[in-house]
Amino acid sequence: MPEPLYFFLFSISFLTKPHTALITHQDHPPSTIISKLMNSKLFIIPTILIIFIATSQTCHGQIEEQYYNCTSNYTCGQVARNLSYPFWGGNRPQYCGHPAFELKCQDDEYPTLNIGNRDYRLLGVNQSSYRISIARLDLWESYCTKDLSDVALTSDSFQHNEMVRGLFIFYNCTRAFPNFTCNVDGRESGGFYEYQLSSMEEVIGLNSSCSQRIVVLVMRAALNELLSKTLTLQDVLKMGFEVQYDAENTDCSRCEGSGGICGYHSSRFEFICHCRDGPCGITCSNPGTNRIPFHRRF
Repeated sequence: MPEPLYFFLFSISFLTKPHTALITHQDHPPSTIISKLMNSKLFIIPTILIIFIATSQTCHGQIEEQYYNCTSNYTCGQVARNLSYPFWGGNRPQYCGHPAFELKCQDDEYPTLNIGNRDYRLLGVNQSSYRISIARLDLWESYCTKDLSDVALTSDSFQHNEMVRGLFIFYNCTRAFPNFTCNVDGRESGGFYEYQLSSMEEVIGLNSSCSQRIVVLVMRAALNELLSKTLTLQDVLKMGFEVQYDAENTDCSRCEGSGGICGYHSSRFEFICHCRDGPCGITCSNPGTNRIPFHRRF
């Protein structure tokens, strides 16, 4: 048995049993002392203290490392420059951002974001107003593609406002005078795009004459230019649309105000404030000791 541990246990025995005779190494071997201590209820107290101290030291070291790791922000291409919480990805660990905001850098040119199992190209970020601009990646190069499907923003983290409109795009139509034509696998077919279907008859007519239909979110200003023929359909799709995001924004502001760095506890599925002296729920307990140069760029 290591000598330091023996004397530590011996000291506990002496302190917790002050009225008993002094136990010596010669009178009782270490195994006897340990056995008596473990059978004593008073052994529970020092044992808990030992476990608590060991756990605290390990946890503190881990959190301190996370704190400094999260000072490095995310950059990809010209669009995503020095992004902080809730964004993460690449060399920026998951605990530095919200799970719904993982960015994947494509060829060091632009990042993509997955929402509802659909990849979007990130076009712009404004962290001061919690807004991002995104465009469907599958329609970026061409709206004439085999894989056509509706995509809805089902995530609670993203919401679009009244500046965004739904554009109906109909494919493989037999109706005359189409808005556009597609050539897929050597077969050419016509298509239509409509912003507002004025009547049920029009819906039934387009659905019966076209084999496929999707709804794409676009900006209202871009839609107006499409209808006036100053922009093409591909131009409008590449302009994307804007969404407001929510990732415990208020809690993050409070955390940063106390000198902490915003993050996320992946196992508890909740916001966490990374502090120099350990983890906190929302704010750091000692703001004066947590302040470091920490800037956002928008």
